Amino acid sequence: MVNSERSVFGGAGIALAHLLNCSIGALVTTLKSQQFDGVLFLSREGLILYKAFRQQYKNVSAIACRYILASRRALSVAACRDVKDLLLLAKVPFNPQPIRVFFLNRFGVDIGECYSSRIVSRHDWGIIKNTIIDNAEMLLSAAAAERKAYIDYLSTRLPNKSGKYLLVDVGYNGSIHRAFQGLFPSATFHSFYLAAFVGSRDLVQKGYIYTVFPEIRDNRLKRDFFSRNVGLIELLLMAGHGSLLSMRSSGSRGAKIVLDQPGSYGFVGAIQRFALSRLPEIALVNSPQDSCHYFENWVSNPSIQEVSEFSNAKLDDRYGGKLQRAILSESVLPSSGNIPFATACSFVANSDWRDGALRILSERIIEKPKDTKFRKIVSFYKVVKKACLSRIAFREFLTNLCSRWRGVYIKPRTVSDDVLDLINSRS
Repeated sequence: MVNSERSVFGGAGIALAHLLNCSIGALVTTLKSQQFDGVLFLSREGLILYKAFRQQYKNVSAIACRYILASRRALSVAACRDVKDLLLLAKVPFNPQPIRVFFLNRFGVDIGECYSSRIVSRHDWGIIKNTIIDNAEMLLSAAAAERKAYIDYLSTRLPNKSGKYLLVDVGYNGSIHRAFQGLFPSATFHSFYLAAFVGSRDLVQKGYIYTVFPEIRDNRLKRDFFSRNVGLIELLLMAGHGSLLSMRSSGSRGAKIVLDQPGSYGFVGAIQRFALSRLPEIALVNSPQDSCHYFENWVSNPSIQEVSEFSNAKLDDRYGGKLQRAILSESVLPSSGNIPFATACSFVANSDWRDGALRILSERIIEKPKDTKFRKIVSFYKVVKKACLSRIAFREFLTNLCSRWRGVYIKPRTVSDDVLDLINSRS
């Protein structure tokens, strides 16, 4: 590896190596306590986990390990067998978009030019439901074709169709787990996640899901570590190839695999190469638990230089209705000078790495709001608090803010005692 990669991506690479150490350590513990006929590492986040596992534990088990293509969109569509399944799939939250684009992204079906102009959101359920019912035959036909192709693809990768398999994925709500079980009802599937959200509570309680980070995480509460930093975690683990959009039968040539166009993630590959090179050393001197703490601390409290590495990073998210999600939504910030009050609020709220966004703001001057009414200050405080920044980063941000605003605009009855103490010490 060239020295430039070490210097530029060292901080993130060391943090990722710690994440791999705690993840693979927990996976090995799971494999030693349970018997599986095979372990399937799912794309795209599963590729780096697969490489780390094979690198560190070549002889841990004779279990067959495979890296396979999978995605929430492809598996969910393939699992649709009736109108009820289509309606359940449509209810998965998404961002506002033309209804034609929604059906293309969610079901892989073009329902026609006449649907191009109407913008729908999750609140337009009546319109979406009626459109599904009107086009049910076409939607179910497409789902059946994808189901056959995906079953054919997986059939060559499952040594025992009635076996017990472990799916290795980043998480979180069990949608892919349920899709696999629906496609192969005679097999038994378990899942190994970095973290499980409340949507998979039933599977966790029944013992079908194992996790690296303990407890079921409530992603509705932005104070949760994974909820506020999920975009960054997925980016660090992401493989360089595009995500799986669908599989279609191609006759004797097997399944035709349709991948999304990958973004510009070359720097992520550099981080991953550095992490894999340092993993043996880190695993030698750090327990999986210590590595988990190290990774959480780095994500929550990065240096400004480390944050700047991700200034232009984006995740593609067709399933959720966005072609790209910004890890740090810096396009809304002025390149120089002070940052308007409303712009600071927007930047924090629209960044997938909330703690990183706060670290950037701590280096800039935020203008006092033009409207200094009490409700405006409460609104700003709620935005920052909702970003669920780590305690250290939150206090650092307030220190920076209050040293410039002198605490005049934050009323005592709107903040907690620890914030008041901070403000009083700076004013």
